[in-house]
Amino acid sequence: MNHESNESRPDDLAAREWLAQERALADERAGRASADEPRLHAYRLIARAAGQPPAIQLPADFAQRTARAITQRRPVAEGRLEFNLLLLLGALLGGAGVVVLVLSASTWLPAFGATAPWLGSPWPWACAVCMGLSGLYRRWQPAPRLHV
Repeated sequence: MNHESNESRPDDLAAREWLAQERALADERAGRASADEPRLHAYRLIARAAGQPPAIQLPADFAQRTARAITQRRPVAEGRLEFNLLLLLGALLGGAGVVVLVLSASTWLPAFGATAPWLGSPWPWACAVCMGLSGLYRRWQPAPRLHV
Protein backbone atom coordinates (compact mmCIF):
# COMPACT_ATOMS: atom_id res chain seq x y z
CA MET A 1 0.00 0.00 0.00
CA ASN A 2 1.31 3.40 -0.90
CA HIS A 3 0.40 6.22 1.49
CA GLU A 4 1.10 9.82 0.65
CA SER A 5 2.48 11.73 3.62
CA ASN A 6 1.52 15.26 4.51
CA GLU A 7 5.18 16.27 4.52
CA SER A 8 6.51 17.95 1.41
CA ARG A 9 9.41 16.57 -0.51
CA PRO A 10 12.82 18.25 0.07
CA ASP A 11 12.88 19.74 -3.43
CA ASP A 12 9.45 21.33 -2.83
CA LEU A 13 10.69 22.82 0.45
CA ALA A 14 13.77 24.22 -1.25
CA ALA A 15 11.66 25.73 -4.03
CA ARG A 16 9.28 27.36 -1.53
CA GLU A 17 12.20 28.69 0.50
CA TRP A 18 13.81 30.15 -2.63
CA LEU A 19 10.52 31.79 -3.63
CA ALA A 20 10.18 33.30 -0.14
CA GLN A 21 13.70 34.72 -0.37
CA GLU A 22 13.04 36.20 -3.80
CA ARG A 23 9.72 37.67 -2.68
CA ALA A 24 11.38 39.30 0.35
CA LEU A 25 14.15 40.71 -1.85
CA ALA A 26 11.64 42.10 -4.37
CA ASP A 27 9.54 43.61 -1.55
CA GLU A 28 12.62 45.23 -0.03
CA ARG A 29 13.76 46.68 -3.37
CA ALA A 30 10.29 48.00 -4.18
CA GLY A 31 9.80 49.39 -0.66
CA ARG A 32 6.53 47.52 -0.17
CA ALA A 33 5.10 46.97 3.28
CA SER A 34 6.48 44.10 5.30
CA ALA A 35 4.54 40.86 5.31
CA ASP A 36 3.32 39.37 8.54
CA GLU A 37 5.22 36.16 7.99
CA PRO A 38 8.26 35.96 10.27
CA ARG A 39 10.22 34.09 7.63
CA LEU A 40 9.70 36.87 5.07
CA HIS A 41 10.59 39.49 7.68
CA ALA A 42 13.89 37.70 8.41
CA TYR A 43 14.70 37.49 4.70
CA ARG A 44 13.91 41.21 4.28
CA LEU A 45 16.35 42.03 7.08
CA ILE A 46 19.01 39.97 5.34
CA ALA A 47 18.31 41.64 1.99
CA ARG A 48 18.46 45.09 3.63
CA ALA A 49 21.80 44.31 5.30
CA ALA A 50 23.25 42.87 2.09
CA GLY A 51 22.31 46.01 0.15
CA GLN A 52 24.15 48.42 2.45
CA PRO A 53 27.85 49.21 2.24
CA PRO A 54 30.05 47.66 4.94
CA ALA A 55 30.41 49.72 8.10
CA ILE A 56 34.20 49.33 8.15
CA GLN A 57 36.15 50.36 5.09
CA LEU A 58 39.29 48.31 4.53
CA PRO A 59 42.43 49.98 3.16
CA ALA A 60 43.05 49.66 -0.57
CA ASP A 61 46.12 47.45 -0.07
CA PHE A 62 44.53 45.22 2.60
CA ALA A 63 44.80 42.02 0.55
CA GLN A 64 48.46 42.63 -0.31
CA ARG A 65 49.40 43.41 3.30
CA THR A 66 47.54 40.35 4.58
CA ALA A 67 49.18 38.05 2.02
CA ARG A 68 52.62 39.49 2.84
CA ALA A 69 52.05 38.99 6.57
CA ILE A 70 50.97 35.40 6.03
CA THR A 71 53.94 34.49 3.83
CA GLN A 72 56.47 36.12 6.16
CA ARG A 73 55.27 34.43 9.31
CA ARG A 74 54.35 30.81 9.85
CA PRO A 75 52.03 29.77 12.66
CA VAL A 76 54.05 29.10 15.81
CA ALA A 77 51.97 26.24 17.17
CA GLU A 78 51.79 24.32 13.91
CA GLY A 79 55.50 24.77 13.12
CA ARG A 80 56.48 23.78 16.66
CA LEU A 81 54.37 20.62 16.56
CA GLU A 82 55.80 19.59 13.19
CA PHE A 83 59.33 20.28 14.41
CA ASN A 84 58.82 18.21 17.57
CA LEU A 85 57.29 15.32 15.65
CA LEU A 86 60.14 15.40 13.14
CA LEU A 87 62.66 15.46 16.00
CA LEU A 88 60.95 12.48 17.63
CA LEU A 89 60.91 10.58 14.35
CA GLY A 90 64.61 11.31 13.81
CA ALA A 91 65.46 10.16 17.33
CA LEU A 92 63.50 6.94 16.84
CA LEU A 93 65.17 6.30 13.50
CA GLY A 94 68.62 7.01 14.94
CA GLY A 95 67.94 4.79 17.95
CA ALA A 96 66.75 1.95 15.71
CA GLY A 97 69.90 2.34 13.59
CA VAL A 98 72.12 2.13 16.68
CA VAL A 99 70.29 -0.99 17.88
CA VAL A 100 70.73 -2.66 14.48
CA LEU A 101 74.42 -1.72 14.38
CA VAL A 102 75.05 -3.08 17.87
CA LEU A 103 73.13 -6.31 17.29
CA SER A 104 74.84 -7.00 13.96
CA ALA A 105 78.32 -5.80 15.00
CA SER A 106 79.64 -9.36 15.17
CA THR A 107 79.14 -9.70 11.41
CA TRP A 108 80.38 -6.35 10.06
CA LEU A 109 83.04 -5.38 12.65
CA PRO A 110 85.55 -8.10 11.61
CA ALA A 111 85.32 -6.89 7.99
CA PHE A 112 86.62 -3.49 9.08
CA GLY A 113 89.35 -5.19 11.12
CA ALA A 114 90.66 -6.89 7.99
CA THR A 115 91.17 -3.58 6.13
CA ALA A 116 92.18 -1.32 9.01
CA PRO A 117 93.02 -3.13 12.26
CA TRP A 118 92.21 -0.18 14.49
CA LEU A 119 88.63 -0.10 13.09
CA GLY A 120 88.11 -3.73 14.09
CA SER A 121 88.16 -2.80 17.76
CA PRO A 122 84.93 -1.53 19.33
CA TRP A 123 86.72 1.28 21.20
CA PRO A 124 87.12 3.75 18.31
CA TRP A 125 83.43 3.30 17.52
CA ALA A 126 82.45 3.84 21.16
CA CYS A 127 84.59 6.98 21.25
CA ALA A 128 82.96 8.30 18.06
CA VAL A 129 79.48 7.64 19.46
CA CYS A 130 80.35 9.41 22.72
CA MET A 131 81.72 12.42 20.87
CA GLY A 132 78.64 12.58 18.63
CA LEU A 133 76.23 12.35 21.55
CA SER A 134 78.21 14.97 23.45
CA GLY A 135 78.01 17.34 20.47
CA LEU A 136 74.28 16.80 20.12
CA TYR A 137 73.76 17.36 23.84
CA ARG A 138 75.66 20.65 23.70
CA ARG A 139 73.68 21.75 20.66
CA TRP A 140 70.30 21.06 22.26
CA GLN A 141 71.15 22.79 25.54
CA PRO A 142 69.72 26.30 25.85
CA ALA A 143 72.23 29.11 25.90
CA PRO A 144 73.26 30.06 29.44
CA ARG A 145 71.66 33.24 30.71
CA LEU A 146 73.72 35.75 32.57
CA HIS A 147 72.14 37.06 35.72
CA VAL A 148 73.26 40.66 36.11
